[in-house]
Amino acid sequence: MSEHLTFDTPTRLLEMPTPKAQEAMNGLDLESQVQMVLAAPWKSRQELILLSARARELVRAMPVEELFWSLKAIGPTDALGLVELASMEQLQFVFDLDWWKKDRLVPSKVAAWLVLLMEANPALVSGWTGWIRSRDESLLPAALTGFLRLVKRPDEMDPQEAQDLLPPLTFDNIYYFEAVKKELEPLVLGVMKLIFQQPSVYRDTLETIWTDPPSVYMESALRWRRSRLGDWGLVDYHDSLEILAPLPEGRIRPVAGVPMVDGEAFPVLPAFVPTLYAGGFPLLSRALARLAGSSAMPRLVYEWTGAANKLMMARGVDLDDTGAMGSVLEEVAGALNLALEHECERRGVEPWEVLAGSVLEDLVRLAVGLVRPLVDRLELLVKKGMAPPDWWCLPEEWVEACRGLLDRVPVFVGGERRRGCFFSKTQLNHSSVVVSQVEAWARAFSVVRPHWSLWSKAFDWDGLNFSDPRELTWPVAMSTALSRVVLGEKMELRPLDQGELEEIASRLRSAGPAGIIERAMDALGPLEGAGVDPGLLRPGIEEGFYGLEQEVAGVEGEIDPRFVQSVLARVAGGK
Repeated sequence: MSEHLTFDTPTRLLEMPTPKAQEAMNGLDLESQVQMVLAAPWKSRQELILLSARARELVRAMPVEELFWSLKAIGPTDALGLVELASMEQLQFVFDLDWWKKDRLVPSKVAAWLVLLMEANPALVSGWTGWIRSRDESLLPAALTGFLRLVKRPDEMDPQEAQDLLPPLTFDNIYYFEAVKKELEPLVLGVMKLIFQQPSVYRDTLETIWTDPPSVYMESALRWRRSRLGDWGLVDYHDSLEILAPLPEGRIRPVAGVPMVDGEAFPVLPAFVPTLYAGGFPLLSRALARLAGSSAMPRLVYEWTGAANKLMMARGVDLDDTGAMGSVLEEVAGALNLALEHECERRGVEPWEVLAGSVLEDLVRLAVGLVRPLVDRLELLVKKGMAPPDWWCLPEEWVEACRGLLDRVPVFVGGERRRGCFFSKTQLNHSSVVVSQVEAWARAFSVVRPHWSLWSKAFDWDGLNFSDPRELTWPVAMSTALSRVVLGEKMELRPLDQGELEEIASRLRSAGPAGIIERAMDALGPLEGAGVDPGLLRPGIEEGFYGLEQEVAGVEGEIDPRFVQSVLARVAGGK
């Protein structure tokens, strides 16, 4: 190849004038062309493929998942060139993923794809209907049922009479049909005309629709779909949920104990997965850098993609969201990084040793198992009515942490906000502390009266320094209740009046917060019977009284409660 045709990335190839780019692309063998395409972003792949004189071979040599996500990223309407080049097996993989929502066939998805096939080339519809009917007798009836109403003419009914009484469309005066929606009529007529050109397919399909209950062929279609996806290494929705289940007894299977795929060979897989999605995870990046070029890498990429596929199914990812797969791949990367942190610390080994010697799905499940107990503890507080579902009575930092844990994909939300990835070990430890504090405060306010759920009715909020009960947090409410203890009363949440607020301020000025805090902590002893660790409440109580000291510092005489946010107080002149 001459020097001016030299390139080393898909981007540089696409920057060439088209004739030069075609010459350069066709100077590569088929395997190199496939690798060049897989190294490109999904949206750029069709442009690269169409440079090749062997475009059909190239598309059919691509992993089915990569073709699927390329079609999704480009948009099926704009990717008709790829659709025409794909094999029937590849198209069926696309349909098996895109036509179903969990275990339910979605008629609108079926119709959308059949319209695209008709636009690309009606022969694709003919080819597919014949191909699928010879392998799965249930899918075509299941697909057509969603937008077709069918009636078979009784033997005793005259065809002339049938024209008046039965649906208006027929090719043989035996089966009469119509679209369930008027706008689908051109599609129904076009597809049925193509099927009619295959007499056995036409007769067998319509007879199945007419004679069998839909539940029969729908269930059969689902079983065949599971079987086909299983052949590609994917599992259905229910089986995919296993990846979200904690690993039994924390046991990670060693690679040596797992059979290789197809003996020793792994299928061609996208090399971009580790490089694009591991950058934000230091231990995983180190491990991959150490293993780059080793015999372990094909297995790692294969298992990484498999784990991502399971998560994609388990999370119910919207496959029309082109960023969805990227998010899932990053979730896998984050989970692997957390598992490496955990295992390296536990075993005292290097991250590459854990990665090279372990089944990746087990590492993902280990990470899920590390996070799940925190999620369960928060969900239990809400279920028992010990905390509100939106966490309105917590400090903002804790609210963010709780909502992050209870996201559809649990994430750490803190000072450095990162969404869509798993926790680091440090972040997980921090979240564990937050959850323990939330539990302690929830238990405390199951004893302290009035209960937080009654705050909105307990006080006249127009006359207080907080205008709405949702502005009041548990630590501020506890500082108020403990101020009453300092004043010699029982621990109870009641707003401080002007004189009581000034008395607490006077004690803070004379003795400082430390003495008041110790007196308050002594008063928390009885809460231990409710399962409260007073030590977990102490940071919030200290913040409240030290904050109150700052709020009243330098104020002589009357204190304006409107500027006090560490306790609940009545505003002078309020109702």
